[in-house]
Amino acid sequence: MVDGWREARNLIEGHTDFERILNAARPEPSGPFTRAVPSRTIPLMDEPTPAKPPFRWTERRAARFVTMVISGAVVIADIYLLTVVLSVDSALMGGWKPAIMVGIGAIFLFAMYRFRRLLRLFLHEE
Repeated sequence: MVDGWREARNLIEGHTDFERILNAARPEPSGPFTRAVPSRTIPLMDEPTPAKPPFRWTERRAARFVTMVISGAVVIADIYLLTVVLSVDSALMGGWKPAIMVGIGAIFLFAMYRFRRLLRLFLHEE
């Protein structure tokens, strides 16, 4: 019985197919930590990719556009309102300045989220 890899290598070194036998004796890497080798061939394209359909105004797109314009106006109004609140003396607001600023920030974040979502839906709708 052969003990160890070196002794097995010494036994087959004189063989004419030494490299083939040596490579066959090595285990193939397998398991979750091995990397698959990508294919070297590039698939041929029989047909070109289809062109995007032309932009068409649908009822849904028009409604999203109007809502997007309103959301954009709310965002701009919130920025203006925040500048006004920051310029006003906090004594005039009777201690409500932090609460008002948090409310303005919440409305701004909601309007900005809605504007971005509507813009994405408006541009990607078919």
